[in-house]
Amino acid sequence: MQVTPTLKQQAMGLFNLINNPGDVAVLLRWNNDDNLSSVYTSHGYGAVPPFSGAAPFTRINVPAYQVAGGAQPHGGHAEEYMIQNWKYLTKNTSCWPKIVDIVITHIPCWESSAAYNDGKHVWPPGCSRKLYRLMTEEAPGVAEWNYVFFQGFGNVAGGAQANTNDNLSSLAKISGHPKARIFDMAVLLD
Repeated sequence: MQVTPTLKQQAMGLFNLINNPGDVAVLLRWNNDDNLSSVYTSHGYGAVPPFSGAAPFTRINVPAYQVAGGAQPHGGHAEEYMIQNWKYLTKNTSCWPKIVDIVITHIPCWESSAAYNDGKHVWPPGCSRKLYRLMTEEAPGVAEWNYVFFQGFGNVAGGAQANTNDNLSSLAKISGHPKARIFDMAVLLD
């Protein structure tokens, strides 16, 4: 992972984007180029429309998010927004990444994000599983995936305990990919 002053500044800025203890922000950077970076934040279901250019998707098994008109297809975890916009980014940047850096304010959830159908594929529950699928099936040409996590999933400002088993499962899933490397947040704080 090539750490630049701009990457450090962008990574530290993620915490300015989250307003609630459970919010998550993601910084995505391609090919060690700070100009090819984008940021995504989590949004409550039904709160926002999908990002411009994102493929529509339909949630599966979302009883917790049912409202009068049915399940809300919008909103989701920051990692989901990043994944939904992957193809949009490759199309609009005319670039295919070989090196991907992903900085996340929390370890991705193991199963709290519901499965969804993007019209082509059914994405599994859990952001760590979705990220693994992105690495394996959607972007197998990427040579290097670099991850930095700042906090365990479930850690909040009030000091609540992280769900250790879910954190370990998520880390094991992502680090189990042969092209994935997980860095301590200290690489961005030096």
